[in-house]
Amino acid sequence: MAEENIRQVASQFIDKLIVYREPAIREKVFLRNIKIIPADTLADVIMYVISRAYKKEKKYLELNSMFTSKILLKQALGQNGMYELMRVAAAKGYKEFSVFMLENRSMTAKKEVDEPLQDPKIDGLPIGLRKTMSKSHNRDTIEKLLYDQEPSVINVLLSNPRITETDIIKIVSRRPNTEEILRTVYSSQRWKYRYRIQCSLAMNPYTPADITLGILPELFSADLSKIINDSRLSDIVRLQARIILKQDLVL
Repeated sequence: MAEENIRQVASQFIDKLIVYREPAIREKVFLRNIKIIPADTLADVIMYVISRAYKKEKKYLELNSMFTSKILLKQALGQNGMYELMRVAAAKGYKEFSVFMLENRSMTAKKEVDEPLQDPKIDGLPIGLRKTMSKSHNRDTIEKLLYDQEPSVINVLLSNPRITETDIIKIVSRRPNTEEILRTVYSSQRWKYRYRIQCSLAMNPYTPADITLGILPELFSADLSKIINDSRLSDIVRLQARIILKQDLVL
C-alpha cells in the first residue's frame, strides 16, 4: 500500500476514534472498524500508528495502546485473523509485530523474586470473602490484599476509595507476577493513565509485551534510559525503548 494511502487510512481511523472520550465506546468503535480492514492494510496502519506514537504525536500517542493490544486485536480478528495478520506483517518485514505479539514468557529476561508473596492467612480464605474484604477501609486489610493472586479480588480492590497510587505501584511492581494481575490493573480506567503506574508496569519484566510496548511511547527520556539500562528487562523491550529515545532526541 502506498505511503500516502496508509497515512490517509490511519489518520481517518484515528480521527474516528478520537472523538469518543468514553473508553468503552471508543473500544467498541475500534473493534467494529478493525474487523473490516484487510490484513494487508491493517498491518500497514498499525505500523504507521506505532511510528507516529514514537514521534510523540498526541492523537497517535493517545490511541497507540489500542493498536498494540494483543487482547483487542484477537477479540476483533479471532485466532485465524491474528495468524493472517502476523503472516502479512512478517512478509512486510514489520519486526515490531513479532515484538508485541510474543507471549509474555518469551519477553522476560532474568526473573527475580524481590517482592513478598501472598499472605498465607489471606490465601487460605474463600475468594468471595477476599472480594468482600477488598472493599474494607482498614489499611491493614488493604495492605495484605495487595499481594492477592486472584485477579477478581484485585479488580474489586482497584475500586476501593481508600486505595492509593502507591498501593497500585506495589501491585504492579511485584516480582514474580502474573499476566492476569497486570492486565487487570492496566485495564482500570481509574489507574492505567497514572504516569508512575505506567513506569512501574513498563519496568516489570513480567508485564505482557503488548502492554509494555503500548506504554513506552508515553514515557519521558529519563525513564526510557532506565529501561534501556535495566538488565532484568528483555533485550527486545530495551531495544524498543532505545528506538523511541532516539526519536525523542531528534525532536
